[in-house]
Order: sequence, then structure tokens, then C-alpha cells
Amino acid sequence: MSARRAVAATVVVLLALVGVSVALHPGVTSAAWNDPVVATGTVTSGSWAPTVTNECEIRNAAGIKVAGTTCVATAPQPQWGNEYDRYAYFYPHIQLSREIQSGEYVWFSVTVPTSNAPAFWSWANAGIDSLNFGANGGGVVSRCADLPVIVGKMMSNWGTSYDLYIKVSYARGSSPLCVTP
Repeated sequence: MSARRAVAATVVVLLALVGVSVALHPGVTSAAWNDPVVATGTVTSGSWAPTVTNECEIRNAAGIKVAGTTCVATAPQPQWGNEYDRYAYFYPHIQLSREIQSGEYVWFSVTVPTSNAPAFWSWANAGIDSLNFGANGGGVVSRCADLPVIVGKMMSNWGTSYDLYIKVSYARGSSPLCVTP
């Protein structure tokens, strides 16, 4: 037998032995290290509050914002009544870049701050009892169920600075000034 054949036969025999060994004894592989994973967190209770946005626009009769105009709405803390006088007296302020013109109106959306509401207060049956911007088709256009967010429009021209008056009742009456379903 030639040396070449002898080497080839030896390699074949060795490969066969390795193959038989692996087939009869399959090994389990494992990583060279194990990093344990530990996760911790703090569980707290809480509640979600609506996003507070106060905004306003001068709009034309078609409801489109009038270009080149600006408006700023601010919503100070209301004056809360006591448990016998269950009202919130709310005075948002509207500041315009110019007076509204014929055929225009001011659209606004304000959120009544609730951080210092009395313990008895609930928005579930609240309604709007009175306001000072209802003339000429102005008023609240949002639903009572959306309170403490109030959306409305003012038609009268009061100049460039408006101090609104909105009286919010703890218990909605039979004819609230917000929209009921």
C-alpha cells in the first residue's frame, strides 16, 4: 500500500470514529458566562388629568382662522364656592392682536384649573349657569360632559382685551348654558 493511500485511509477512519462518537454522545453547549437579569420598579397609584390647553383664534364667518391675527387665552384659578354655595366663578382672559371685524368672532377653549377644587366638587353633573359673552349668538358650544374644558365663541366686539365671566354649577340645572346630549 502506498503512503498516500495509507494516510487517506487513516483520515477516513478518524473521521468515521469522530462521526460515530458525535452521533452516540451529542453534547450540550452552554455559554461561557451567565448574566442574571434583575428588574425592579416602584408601583404607585395615580390618576390621569386632562391636558390643559388654553387657546383662542379670531375666525371668519366660515370658521376659518383669520390670517395674521394672534390671540392668547389664560385661565386663572376659579373662585370656588363653599359646600352650600356650590359654584365656581371662573374668569378667563382673552387678549387679541386686534379688534374683531364685522363677520368675525373669537373662538376659545379654556380649561378650568382644578388643582385647588374643594373635596365636595364633582364634574359629573356640573353645568354652566351664567356667562357674560352670550350676546349676538355667542356662548358655550362644548358639552357639559366635557367640563372642566369650556369651548365657546364671542361675537361682540369688546376691543382687544376680554375678561370673561363663567359661573359653573356643581349640579347642572334644567337649562344649562353648555350642550347636553
